[in-house]
This record gives sequence, C-alpha cells and structure tokens, in this order.
Amino acid sequence: MNYLIGTTEVFLKYDSKEEKIEDLNFQNYFSFYPNPVYNELYLISNIEEPFEIEIYDQLGRKIIEKLIINYKIDLTNLNVGVYIVIPKIENIKPFKILKL
Repeated sequence: MNYLIGTTEVFLKYDSKEEKIEDLNFQNYFSFYPNPVYNELYLISNIEEPFEIEIYDQLGRKIIEKLIINYKIDLTNLNVGVYIVIPKIENIKPFKILKL
C-alpha cells in the first residue's frame, strides 16, 4: 500500500475596508524520494492530473521525457551519475538526483 504525504500552502489577502477575501492562491506541492536513487524515483505531489517530466544528464542531453501518471519513474537503465529532473509544472523548480 502506497501513501502520498504532502502539504498545501494557502495564502489569504484580506481587505478590511470591504470585509472580503480578495485572493485565494493554492500552491503546487512537489517532492521526491529517495535521493540517491537505485531503481525507482517516487514523486509526491498535490497535482491530480498527469504531468510531464524531463531528465537530463550532466552534459545536458535529454535522457528521459515521460508523462507521469503513477508518481514513480523507473531509472533502472540509467548509468550511475548525477541527473537533473525538470517537472513541467508551474512554479516547480528543477532538482538533481544521484543515481547509484
């Protein structure tokens, strides 16, 4: 059984003159484990729809481009090394992983 754990940040802007909530902004949450990774990289997110992810090697070559549906990426065929993972999600920054 897999459990996904995450957080959501909620920002409220309150206008005291008109006594109303002016802006409600939900932030995307994204995390991953383990790092270093051996075979599978697991993703944690509050994003419900599928999203794309790209993985680049240290020379900037795109190694993997994949639509993420089940929140995991099989990295078994990658060589040992450092890779940059770019989630194609608004406001989510690229991150590095170490493949062992």
